[in-house]
Amino acid sequence: MAADYRLAVHGDPVEREAWSTFLERDFPSYQPYWLRSVVPLTKRPEPGGFRPKSELEAMGKTDHDVCLAQLHYTILGHLQAAFDLRQARPPLAVENFVHTVVRLSAAGDVAHEFLGRLTNPGVYDPWSEDAGAHARRAWRRQHPELDDIHNYRNRLLHGRLPMGVIVQGYPGDRWLPMIGRAIDLDWREITEHFDLQRFSHEFDRTQNIAAVAWRKVIEYLESSWRSVVT
Repeated sequence: MAADYRLAVHGDPVEREAWSTFLERDFPSYQPYWLRSVVPLTKRPEPGGFRPKSELEAMGKTDHDVCLAQLHYTILGHLQAAFDLRQARPPLAVENFVHTVVRLSAAGDVAHEFLGRLTNPGVYDPWSEDAGAHARRAWRRQHPELDDIHNYRNRLLHGRLPMGVIVQGYPGDRWLPMIGRAIDLDWREITEHFDLQRFSHEFDRTQNIAAVAWRKVIEYLESSWRSVVT
């Protein structure tokens, strides 16, 4: 019976791994929506993904439902990638750090679109990227909790690199500005005017910044799913 399905047993390989490594502990509200709204759209217990469109329509399901299921799974994909990147032995290389932040920001972006579409059925074309962008931006304007993650991601990818600091006693570590702190555009503010007190309050190692970003995103998702989705 579909009502007895559980991610740990009936999920696909990505879902089963995610449940055992972080979903059950940090984002358990992912499962109720999956069980209620995703499983009926699929051919489970048979393989093959989604049911044919005609079969779904006979069940009263629409493209809106399929769109939400795809977004729901996409969030998981980004979280799994970020989780895997953070499992590397410290120090977290800068390129892996940047990729982690990108994936976490993407999980937040897709969550905003999912929540915007979910709470406004019929408003946004399920197969329009422009409509998805409108849903995402509309939700974010009213729910800015992840703006600092989004802005930090943009700062890492656009314009000049943030100035990193190497600290004696931490071989291989790169210290970067914390999320929510000012990022110096003029690198000489660090190299020629180094302020130890400011550094200790505004910079941290890449793995620690990634851990803060992970916690902020995963807590936002769990809270939102509890209050809006389930």
